[in-house]
Amino acid sequence: QMDYADLFDIQKNPEGEITAIIANTAKMNVLKSQISLDIQQKIEETQQSEIGIPLGSLFGGEFIAGRGHVIPLKLVMGGIMEIDFKNSFTNAGINQTKHEAYIDIKITVNALMPSGNISTAIATTMPLTHAIIIGKTPNNYANFQL
Repeated sequence: QMDYADLFDIQKNPEGEITAIIANTAKMNVLKSQISLDIQQKIEETQQSEIGIPLGSLFGGEFIAGRGHVIPLKLVMGGIMEIDFKNSFTNAGINQTKHEAYIDIKITVNALMPSGNISTAIATTMPLTHAIIIGKTPNNYANFQL
């Protein structure tokens, strides 16, 4: 389990106002390595899987989908795995900002068929942590809609 303080350090000035948010890159790299190893282990467990796809699902519409001779496919997981950290800062109210940290994971899957190989990418985004950062409330505020 991980919380915001594990990945980010909020710096404040003597008045208690937030001046910076510093990423703990060492912990982020450890987390990235752990996730990468976990994914690699799952890939090795299912290194080669075989599935069958009915011919109607490949060539037909709704009426013949799921019907016909089953074509065996061998799925070989592997290729390139990309893991990247992403951050977003969005407005969450008057002088409030929502900081979200998440990780993007992309894995290449290869399907080996008698007629050739098909390669596709599987991608997912995994939220890690978030925080609402509250700044100093202004004395005056105006929001004009044009």
